Amino acid sequence: MNSRWAIAAVGVAAVMIGCSSTVEKSVSSRVDAASKKEVPTHDMGELAARGFEAWSKGAGLDADQKSKLFVVHTNTATQAFRIRDEISKTKSAMYKELAKGQYNAKMVDGYKNKIIALDQERLDIMIKALASVEAVLGRGEEAKKYFEYLDQNETRYFREH
Repeated sequence: MNSRWAIAAVGVAAVMIGCSSTVEKSVSSRVDAASKKEVPTHDMGELAARGFEAWSKGAGLDADQKSKLFVVHTNTATQAFRIRDEISKTKSAMYKELAKGQYNAKMVDGYKNKIIALDQERLDIMIKALASVEAVLGRGEEAKKYFEYLDQNETRYFREH
């Protein structure tokens, strides 16, 4: 009798894992499809500048919200530009090492690991910034209008050129 329960439990667990995997694949597919439709920015500060422009001009935000978003924007941009500079310097040093011909493989691996860690730090900062924006705007109609406004600014250049 106990073995039947064990077999049933394993079966239920397998079904739950299978369903979870299917849901994750579905979300992943939708994320991939939506991302492919987007138009990329051309330089590192372009998106941040567009966001600041959106915050300063409105989208129905009050002065307190604009002020809080300005702080999020400024802190995020400062950290992102610092990391971008560190990545650029690290890549330059790595390329110089590689150009030696008989380069030190451990040094190259060290550079690669540093670049990966810095990029992960940059991504973590961006994700935290999104959470901060959500904390200021919430998830209601104001947030919807704000993100629609950002989207329109993000794609305006490409619609006009």
